[in-house]
Amino acid sequence: MKFYVRSVAGIALLVVGLAVFLFGIYQVAKGGTCSSGGVHVSTKQCAPGSTGWMFALPVILLAGLGGLWLWSRRGPRPGTVAPVPPVQGFRYTSGAVLQGVPGTDPIARLEQLRVLRDAGVLTPAEFEAAKATVLGRL
Repeated sequence: MKFYVRSVAGIALLVVGLAVFLFGIYQVAKGGTCSSGGVHVSTKQCAPGSTGWMFALPVILLAGLGGLWLWSRRGPRPGTVAPVPPVQGFRYTSGAVLQGVPGTDPIARLEQLRVLRDAGVLTPAEFEAAKATVLGRL
């Protein structure tokens, strides 16, 4: 569910942010060159609201980029499994029996078990059982 909410919210925020940003650019640009006073007084005054648009444009741009960030952080699509990195020195067999390759360092074996647990290949109970097996061989 989180994937779809973040996808829709991110794209919507990006599209709305881009549309409002472009509309703001149009509002500022249609006023042409203008001045609100000071040393260089122009014969044409700035259109009402153009100052507000000039201050709002960076905020609107950041909101659109926030939508892009939200979309990029949506995670994996539901139903897909993240790829598990290959772990050298172990074979994963049915029933979560982990068999080490002879000659592998026990510390390296424990590290590889941790990687498998963190990747979701092993449940915490399977991890503890395999860890006990490795530690029992010391």
